[in-house]
Amino acid sequence: MTVLAWLRQPEQRAQLPVRLLLGVLRTARSLAMLFGASHDLNIYYSLWFLLGHRDFADIALSQALYLPHTWLVLTPLFLLGWPGARLVMALINAGCVFYIWWRLSKLAGLQGMRRWLLLVFLWDWLCTGLVIGLGNLALVCVATALAAYPFATVGGGVFLTLSAMKQTMVFPVYFWLLLKRPKMLIVPFVVVAVCGVAVLVWARLGPAEALGMARGSVNTVAAWTQFDLTSLRRLLRPALGGGAVLSAVVWAVWFGIYGVVMWRVKEPLAQLAALLLLSLLPVYHQEYDLVAAAPALALFMRRGSLAWPALMTLLLALNPASAPMRVLPAGLLRHAVEGFVAVYNPLLVLGFLGRIVWVDRGGAHETRDVHDSLAQ
Repeated sequence: MTVLAWLRQPEQRAQLPVRLLLGVLRTARSLAMLFGASHDLNIYYSLWFLLGHRDFADIALSQALYLPHTWLVLTPLFLLGWPGARLVMALINAGCVFYIWWRLSKLAGLQGMRRWLLLVFLWDWLCTGLVIGLGNLALVCVATALAAYPFATVGGGVFLTLSAMKQTMVFPVYFWLLLKRPKMLIVPFVVVAVCGVAVLVWARLGPAEALGMARGSVNTVAAWTQFDLTSLRRLLRPALGGGAVLSAVVWAVWFGIYGVVMWRVKEPLAQLAALLLLSLLPVYHQEYDLVAAAPALALFMRRGSLAWPALMTLLLALNPASAPMRVLPAGLLRHAVEGFVAVYNPLLVLGFLGRIVWVDRGGAHETRDVHDSLAQ
């Protein structure tokens, strides 16, 4: 029985509100386990606190990997104090889930059952609960990128600037805009540059010190490659090992994938979905950054069977890394399972990108068929 046939049953449709509530409760359970520490928000708060004290600002900048305007945007939140900031950030992230649902429903033209299923599926993703519980900025960046789309107004430039608070999630969007619509980058670049100069002046740092900190940040990121949970590194490391060769091959492969995907994908929403997914492949990301797949989910739900969105949700609701692999006997089976878990997330991203290309090309064929029939 397909998912679509299952949903045609009145008694199953009646259960949708209950299933939505269960999805929210599941996410609530995830964030409840994490909310006590709010690990990522705690890091932001600690760095912001150090940055606010001029004598320690250089220490904060040497540890921070975020663009300087991020600290300006977070200031009103952190002025509430740690308890208030933690609560407000959880509410902001939860609100972002609903905004992403509303925006994508509108962009994808989802109506009726499919519109509500999109919300159910988003709440069922493990990464959604992780972002809310950790106080991460991933949902905010996805929401502001959707608010900036279709990247044609000054207001869109403002939201595009906000999306760069986690620049690793939107750098393919910026790269695409640099090639296609460079004027849209004026506002983000001006804001980041002004904030950057202001932060350096506040920290009493000159260009040489700033360059040294940039090198330190690169070294820090390089040291985090073991946590690249969605990166192509996980697929290529067994064959290439580590070091500069691996990095060069990863970026060469990424540019190849970028070129092929953007050549094949023509529909604007499909392009945005692909660009956000492409951000996950070359650089450091944790599994909670898989919320970048939200536009892809909406795209898949727009046409065709619901079996693929349901499968996508199932795959993103699971965390194979949490499976008790120690219960497996040492040997070939355990080694194979550990190898599969290591490449699970990058394989998901590549699979989603392939599906975007497939769906977009199918839509293009459908459009041509309609045009041919109208011409006859």
